[in-house]
This record gives sequence, structure tokens and C-alpha cells, in this order.
Amino acid sequence: ILGPVLERWESGQHRLVRDDVLADLERVLGDADVRWTEASRKKHATSLLSALRDYGLAKGVQVKHLQRPVMTSELAAHLLRILVEGGVRGAGAVEHPFWRLFFLTPDDVARELAVLAQNGLIRFERAGSTVVLEAPWSEP
Repeated sequence: ILGPVLERWESGQHRLVRDDVLADLERVLGDADVRWTEASRKKHATSLLSALRDYGLAKGVQVKHLQRPVMTSELAAHLLRILVEGGVRGAGAVEHPFWRLFFLTPDDVARELAVLAQNGLIRFERAGSTVVLEAPWSEP
């Protein structure tokens, strides 16, 4: 369901209610043979909204408002380490869909990585589609 939520975020629609999630579920499931009762669908939509709130992607009670979670330098470094240790390199690290969980675009990620570079944690340069990324975790 994160795909439709990200689409909302990117289009500036930050308000989210259960009926929106129900419509998104219908769209995501498409022609899948899923047989849910109306009560199950509503319960699932409510649970998804609660999860968005619990993970810091939304705030509010009945009406949720999407928000970008806090991204500290420590968190950015940790996420980058996970990617690098997983074999992701260069531009792949900047454009990895992993960052979208935090509503970050590649430009947002580049800014976060530039801060890490300024703090001496990594070497990071980006010019157009060329990315130089050296991190201590990528060394043998």
C-alpha cells in the first residue's frame, strides 16, 4: 500500500482517511481473487493507517496527515551502510527505493549524503547521473 501513499505524498495530497486506503486496496489488488468481508476490509484499512502513524509517516486520529519522518545523520548513515553492505553502489545507493520509505527523492538523498560527506563519514560527489560514493563499510 506504500505505493499509493507515496503517490499521494508526491502529488501534495497529505490528507488520508480510511476510505482512501480502501480505494487504494481495491486498486492495488485489481483483479486478484481476494474474498474479504466488508468488515475485514475496513479493519485492514484501519490497521494500515495505524501502521503509517506508528512508523512516523502520518499523524492524526480519524484523519491522518502524511508527514516526512525525521531523518537524522545517524539514521541516514545506518541506512546507507545497509545498502552498501548489500552490494549497492554509486547512483544505485542514491536512487534506491529503500529511501522512499522515508518520502525521500534522489535529490533529498543526495543532500543527506552530502551532510555525511561534510562530516567526514563518507566520500560523496554527485554531478548529473555520475555518483562517487566511498564508505568505510564498502572496503574489504
